[in-house]
Amino acid sequence: MKKIGRKVLEDLIKKESEFKLINVLSRESFGKVHISGSINIPFLEEDFAGRFASRVVDQNEMVIVYCASPS
Repeated sequence: MKKIGRKVLEDLIKKESEFKLINVLSRESFGKVHISGSINIPFLEEDFAGRFASRVVDQNEMVIVYCASPS
C-alpha cells in the first residue's frame, strides 16, 4: 500500500488514468460532498469487506481509497 497526496490524485484524474476511487466515509457524508466518479463504500458498515471485494475484483487494478472531502 502506498500513500499519495492530493496533487498526485489530481494529476491522475487529469490524465484520465485507469483506477478505482473509493470513498469510505458514511453515506451521509458522501451525499454532501465527494470526488466525482468515486464509489461510496462506508468503512463502518457491517458489509464493508464484502462490498469492497465485489467492486475490486482485479488484484492488479489501481485502487485509491480516501476518507476526506475533496475541498
